[in-house]
Amino acid sequence: MMPPLERRSIVASWKIIIPEGEFLVEFEHGTTSGKRVLWINGNEYLRKEWMFRLVGSENFRIGRYECKLDVEPDGTFGLLYLLSINGQDIGEFQEVNKKRWITWNVNSSEGKSDTILFEKDTMDVWFNGNKIDCEVQFIDGGNQTQFSINGTVGAIRSISSGNKKVGMIHQFILGDEILQPDTDSK
Repeated sequence: MMPPLERRSIVASWKIIIPEGEFLVEFEHGTTSGKRVLWINGNEYLRKEWMFRLVGSENFRIGRYECKLDVEPDGTFGLLYLLSINGQDIGEFQEVNKKRWITWNVNSSEGKSDTILFEKDTMDVWFNGNKIDCEVQFIDGGNQTQFSINGTVGAIRSISSGNKKVGMIHQFILGDEILQPDTDSK
């Protein structure tokens, strides 16, 4: 379990959104003790004590993705912390996936936020990190991916915009409501 935040010395953190869910990766690095602790969503994933070498790499997995955290020298006394996913810098990874995925956050009846992620290339739908069963139907001008979330029928309509530069327009319909994508999560 995670100690209180004030007792941890987090030197770097990243928010990662993948089909399997949203993850907060935090790295604790004791430069005098050499301690390295990797936290994922508040749970300790990796701990190394008394590392005599301050720089180096730590490899780990999140879902189906290979992650690598590099600790590199930055100037005379500084350190730089870099995260890569499947060989791509995290910024590049997220930028590429903005084009591949669309995310919607929906408030549930229990007051919590649920995440729906749509993979455009496979037409898979993920609900809170779990792939759900879908049925794809062809409709006029595109297709519709139908599914059920907690007993409520949902659909993602992918319709041609008629403009090559815009491409497909994706609408998420839950019950009778059309929901807008979450642009902050991309």
